[in-house]
Amino acid sequence: GTIFADELRSATAEDRIGKFPHTPGVPVHVFWDMGWSDAMCQLFMQPFGTRMRMIDYEEYTHKTTAYCATEAQKKGYFFGTHYLPHDGDAEERKTGKTDAQILRGLGLTVKVIPRVKDKSISIRAARDIFHRVEFDEEKCSDGLQALRHYRYEKDEARNVYSKVPYHDWASNGSDAFQ
Repeated sequence: GTIFADELRSATAEDRIGKFPHTPGVPVHVFWDMGWSDAMCQLFMQPFGTRMRMIDYEEYTHKTTAYCATEAQKKGYFFGTHYLPHDGDAEERKTGKTDAQILRGLGLTVKVIPRVKDKSISIRAARDIFHRVEFDEEKCSDGLQALRHYRYEKDEARNVYSKVPYHDWASNGSDAFQ
């Protein structure tokens, strides 16, 4: 039931999981999964020719969007676009602002990705680009663990896997990747 097992095996066999350090001067795009009790995740990607290099990954629990963005800025990367999921446009109760507004207020370029009607669409899209993705094994170790453990729910009574991914710690980092 592991969703990206084949893709991760191929990435390993093709040496796309290894040492892929940050390249100064090349924009770093950040893919977020929003969360509070669930982890808030950031996956940092640099384009490299036709490849997408995942050069860093962070997870935070019970931290504000502003805090996570400020920590990202401390890395010294030249940022491109910060991609937020659909809930990046949801107004936060405490501040009355959306996560997108908070990030824009920090001078960041933000794009909110619309919600997909069916999770299988974003999973298929992730599979379609996986052959172009390289992962820094050290800095993305937690994100890789999430991808390795992202799985479908199992219907024990019928002994089949559902079409719905199981929602646990692994889904947060995997959603950032998608």
